[in-house]
Amino acid sequence: TLTAQSLPNASVLRTVEIAISTNKLLADDNVIAYQFNASYDTTKLAYLGATTEGCITETGSTDINSQTNGQLAISYMTSEALTGAGDLIKLQFKVIASGSSDITLTDAFLNTTEVTELTAGTVTAFYNYGDVDANDHVQAYDAAITLQMSVGLNPLPELDPTPWENWRSVVADVDNTMTPNTAIDITAYDASLILQYSTGNISYFPAHPEPPEEVIEDITGGGTVFEKKAGINVQVEKGKIIFYPTGELMGLNISIAEQELLNNPIYGNISYFAENINAEKKDYKIGVCSTKAFAENEAVVSIPYRSETEQSITLEITVNSVKQTITVLLSSTTGLNKLNKNSVRIFPNPVQDRLQFSGLSQASRVTLYNLRGEPIKQATVQYELGISELPKGIYILKIETENGTISKQIIKQ
Repeated sequence: TLTAQSLPNASVLRTVEIAISTNKLLADDNVIAYQFNASYDTTKLAYLGATTEGCITETGSTDINSQTNGQLAISYMTSEALTGAGDLIKLQFKVIASGSSDITLTDAFLNTTEVTELTAGTVTAFYNYGDVDANDHVQAYDAAITLQMSVGLNPLPELDPTPWENWRSVVADVDNTMTPNTAIDITAYDASLILQYSTGNISYFPAHPEPPEEVIEDITGGGTVFEKKAGINVQVEKGKIIFYPTGELMGLNISIAEQELLNNPIYGNISYFAENINAEKKDYKIGVCSTKAFAENEAVVSIPYRSETEQSITLEITVNSVKQTITVLLSSTTGLNKLNKNSVRIFPNPVQDRLQFSGLSQASRVTLYNLRGEPIKQATVQYELGISELPKGIYILKIETENGTISKQIIKQ
């Protein structure tokens, strides 16, 4: 007989070894050659190679013809008769998708004698959800990779450059938003769930086909433990788009396209965020996550903006696993409807030590912001402002007068 080994518990991406064994061979059988075909499912397994190390055929010569249709033609010869029982050869495969794949043996011969007792093996593979870096552990690093991927960054350029291999995207999409008719969607909420799993806060992912017995009661009792009621309240206040969480918000993605008027985001009391913002702000994506719900009525993130007129802007937002589109109206940040910007001059620009002002009717509040929208220097002045202590760079100068507000970009040399 020839028997292909079965592996009932293999994870996707792993290299597995399938031994082809035989029952006891006698010296009188004088078996000095064998051949057989082995077939496998090429959508589940990728053939890597074979070895006879540790087999009863360790001495001798083996030849394998690997065909693209998932069939291996294997032959062997030796000068000394094979004796005993054990493995003839070990076939190595890479698991590339979940499911079952049979290793079927056909056309087998020992010398010239056909072997009629052939037993197929089965490789049953599963996705190791959350293990994005494939090191057999679900860790905070997996969450970090996922959060970066949620905003379109390339967190594994050497190991798996974007677009990722399908298996990696599947194990990262742990919130089970994927359906047969939708693409894989990796979000900040996936990163939140992976981080919760790594710390033991949860024991399974929504993507798991069968949850452990200890959480079945949670599901049958009226919805899964992952169906969090969450929302986002978007407000425009004083030159900022501010995002206030509601309910059990643990993951938030914000995507805005073709908006040069935005500055870099300012994050609230959060630890985990990723952003993908190019220099011109034409591609603006941010993601934030937490292992517990964000505090309501506390801004999770704010986006400062610059606008001389009122205009609308469209935001693509994912609140936990739910996508939505929100349009907000941005008010003017310059106050030009009340104040003629030509009446006030700010010079020199670029500047080294002191900024000069003309046209201010009285002392006004002046604030310098860095490009993250953070206030760097504040003063009440009418004619000049010393900035020699500031590092070189680009700043936003805001002047608040009784007639309105002026904002201007300043270059410090």
